[in-house]
Amino acid sequence: MLQSATRTMKSLLEMSAVPTMAIGVGREYQEGTPRSMGRALNDNELHALMIGGSIPSEPTDDLGGSLFFEVEIAGHRDRAWLHIFDNPWLPEFDDEGTLPVVEAIISPTRTVVGVVVSLSVALGVAIASAGRVVQDEIKVMSSDLDDFESFIAEYGLKGGGGNFVDRCEHFLRQFPQLNGWPLDVSMH
Repeated sequence: MLQSATRTMKSLLEMSAVPTMAIGVGREYQEGTPRSMGRALNDNELHALMIGGSIPSEPTDDLGGSLFFEVEIAGHRDRAWLHIFDNPWLPEFDDEGTLPVVEAIISPTRTVVGVVVSLSVALGVAIASAGRVVQDEIKVMSSDLDDFESFIAEYGLKGGGGNFVDRCEHFLRQFPQLNGWPLDVSMH
C-alpha cells in the first residue's frame, strides 16, 4: 500500500523523491488534540499486515471488524486517517462463494498536503488492488472513473520546479471545482 501510494504521489507531483510515508497506530485524540502520540509500524509489522479479506471483530460487534491507521508524511504534521472495515451488507461474489467487501475511508487533514497524501493513498490502493475510489470529501475525479492511470497521466504535474509543498499546491489548485479549498497549504 505504501509503495503504491508513494509511486502515485511521485507521478502526481512529477518528483523523483517525496517525503517518506509511514503508517501510524495508537494515536489518541481529545477534542482534536493528540493525547497519545502512538507509534509508526516497523518494517516487520508492515510486511505482516494483510489488508483484504475478513477483519477479525469482537464477539459483540455485529458490524464487522475495523482497523484504524494514520498515514504520516516525514517532516510534516499533515496526515490522512485511514479506516478499513468489513462491510457485511455488501458481499462480493466469486467462484468460491462470497467474500466480505473490505472498504476504506481516507480522510485528510484539511490542508493541501493532507489532501494530496489522501488522494495518493486512495489512488495507490485502488491501483494496487484493482479497487475503486468513491469520493465523499475530495471531489477531483469523475464519479465513474475506473482508469486511475489515465487520471494520473492527465492531471499529474508536468515540468516545473519547487519543493514538495509547492508541488502539492500546484497540483491541487488545478481543480477549479475545489474553489481554493483547502485554504491552508500545510500544517508544517
